[in-house]
Amino acid sequence: VTAKLFAAEGAKVVVGARRESELASLVDEIKASGGTAVSLAGDVRSEDYAKALVALAVKAFGRLDIAFNNAGTLGEGGASTGVSEAGWN
Repeated sequence: VTAKLFAAEGAKVVVGARRESELASLVDEIKASGGTAVSLAGDVRSEDYAKALVALAVKAFGRLDIAFNNAGTLGEGGASTGVSEAGWN
């Protein structure tokens, strides 16, 4: 839902999750509503996957302005830039 709301407000959206077919459906839905979106399937627990999502945003749209990470779990708290990889996992 959040990706659709961002796209409806004019954001160019990169979506990521484990299931490629569901991501493709979401991208199709966003595009059908006049929005812009790309996707990449992967494991959000992986630092390499996070880097790949940022790289995709830069490649597709020239930059990354905002990151909305909504993978829920309990763990090390704090700003995402200060959480260790172990705490993130």
